[in-house]
Amino acid sequence: GVSAPPLVVYEVSVATSAREGAGTHARVSAILYGEGGVSGEVGLHGGLGESPFGQPGSLATFRVALPDLGPLTHLRLSHDGAFAACSWHVFGVEVRALDTGEAYAFDIQQWLGPTLGQLGASVMLPPTRTWQEPPSEGDGGAAQAFAAQAHPVAPLPLVMLAHKESEDVTADAVPDDVGPPAGQPTTAAAPTHRA
Repeated sequence: GVSAPPLVVYEVSVATSAREGAGTHARVSAILYGEGGVSGEVGLHGGLGESPFGQPGSLATFRVALPDLGPLTHLRLSHDGAFAACSWHVFGVEVRALDTGEAYAFDIQQWLGPTLGQLGASVMLPPTRTWQEPPSEGDGGAAQAFAAQAHPVAPLPLVMLAHKESEDVTADAVPDDVGPPAGQPTTAAAPTHRA
């Protein structure tokens, strides 16, 4: 008989920007494109009626088992435009192939909002950078470390924006319109869903 191709577990971490109103409750999906194939549409969502992207500054992590796509060449991130406040400001996405340790960052940093005659929105782009991590046994350690670095200090986008400006800048130095007012508690959800 013909054996099925081996499956690879991909961990997909999506960071919503910390600016006010950045979150969405629309249904979000992704398509991964690789040298060895295309994933098809992968739904990224929580349980019934809950959105992992509703809070500005949140990080949501998902796992999906797919046939090996080979080195990733593009990511398409979409939402269906459901619900009134569906515009979503995406900071970026990180994808890790847990079996091989290959990791990819997609810096999006733009609004995905409805356009004339079309409720949904999508963006497609190649990886901004790639790197190699030790292969994981699927414990989610990399995404947890990613989240842990960011959230005790400030939501992920603030930390990364501050880091880009200069080594000495703290999250407090980021302009007020980028995130919640100083001194206000921020909440972050990072659900892990097994597909």
